Amino acid sequence: MKKLIAISVVFALVAGAVFAADIGVDVKGGVNLIKGDTGKDKGVTDGTILGTDSPTTAAHKPTADGGMSQFRISASGENDDGTFGAFFRYDAGWGWSKDVGSAQGHAWWKPVDALKLLIGGGPDGRFGADGNARWNFYQVAGDVGVAKENWKLSPSFYQGWEDAGLDLIITPVEALEINFGIPFITQGWQKVENVYMKSTFQVAYAIENIGKFAITYKSGLGNKAAVDPTLFKKVTHPAEGDEFIVNPDFDPSATVSATNSPTMANPDYVAAKPPTWEGINGESAIHDPGQLWVYFNLSAIENLSIDIGLGYTLPQSGKGIKFQPWGTDDPDDELEFEGTLNSPIAFGVAAKFDAGDFGVKARTQGLFAGKVQPNGGKAYNIPINVIFDVQPYYAVSEALTFHFSVGIDYTAKSNNEIDKDVSYAQVGFHVNPYITIKSSWWAPNFYAGIYVNTDGVKYKDGNKYDKDGSSVINWSVPLGIAFSF
Repeated sequence: MKKLIAISVVFALVAGAVFAADIGVDVKGGVNLIKGDTGKDKGVTDGTILGTDSPTTAAHKPTADGGMSQFRISASGENDDGTFGAFFRYDAGWGWSKDVGSAQGHAWWKPVDALKLLIGGGPDGRFGADGNARWNFYQVAGDVGVAKENWKLSPSFYQGWEDAGLDLIITPVEALEINFGIPFITQGWQKVENVYMKSTFQVAYAIENIGKFAITYKSGLGNKAAVDPTLFKKVTHPAEGDEFIVNPDFDPSATVSATNSPTMANPDYVAAKPPTWEGINGESAIHDPGQLWVYFNLSAIENLSIDIGLGYTLPQSGKGIKFQPWGTDDPDDELEFEGTLNSPIAFGVAAKFDAGDFGVKARTQGLFAGKVQPNGGKAYNIPINVIFDVQPYYAVSEALTFHFSVGIDYTAKSNNEIDKDVSYAQVGFHVNPYITIKSSWWAPNFYAGIYVNTDGVKYKDGNKYDKDGSSVINWSVPLGIAFSF
């Protein structure tokens, strides 16, 4: 952990009341001494390969860049008996932005040992259950850009609750923790049901000398049909007579509006008892399924930690379901259909073996059994995706460590008509040797390496997803520095 500065302030007016605060500062940045790709050789003019926003052939000439990934101040404290406390974090704008940045924090109360109430948000990933599968795989090397964390194992490992609202943390026994997260702040100013329906629930149990088990459910708004806009709402006071009559001038081929409505107020009714009219706004179809994660960490074997994760997203059904088929990233090709979408099941495993000077991390995930079923149409099987990363490392000295990260990202070929003419397996890979130098016990401070990768998408004559084409190779020489105090 980073070095913390302890500050104790004694209030003379309240004898014996001592409040301690831990304050930390994190500064992280990185540069690419040089970077480029082979896109120009393939006739590619899509600048997004290098992260630029506009398509330009100039984007495929070697460039150099950099930025600050973190300017952060954090503080936390509690009273002398540990019943009340707070956390605060301020992040300045990224890069050399003049943005004012953002702040987050929370205050908490622990009335009894078995219950803690927290109002607010932050820090990262409360209730997280991902072990070495996500951020811990590269840690700060990913923050400064020397390694590239792609977060692709998020479907199988729960990243943690990051909304703001109310946390309830219940520990009826030492090994059992029951967590509720209700987004009163993030989902604020909405209908009551829309607040509570976005809650997160988790049960975690630590098994002595074995490991930890956790099951997490993040609720969603579910599947709701669209609500068509209507011109009039029922009057707010009782009266005799019909409120509405058919509008003889209604044009069904034109847009429904205040001047072109299928109904109109009954003139006789209005004359007898003038009503209060209220408009009703239309609502688009909602497809916000819940998500379930099951996690187990095995720590019973000396020097070895194994994380196993299973993730499942509930089906979407009804009208207005949107889906981006494999074989295109063009928004115009996004499908909107009526039917059922079964998202792929995600299964992941991560492991870390640490024998002192030598160690290795590895992780893998499979996405399978996904299907799109339009009503009355042909079913579409979502192609299987498998990723695998391995990162051995060796401490050359107390300060210097060498890492060698390699990985593969495989998507099976699809024979579905919906995928246009794509009929090849997409094979992406990365090779990323890098070194770290540290001056403190918590984390290294200097990072440098070489990064080479491809996403496996094939290009020909500037066209993406051409089975007769070849992939674009990206390369860079990154360097980063991080320091915390």
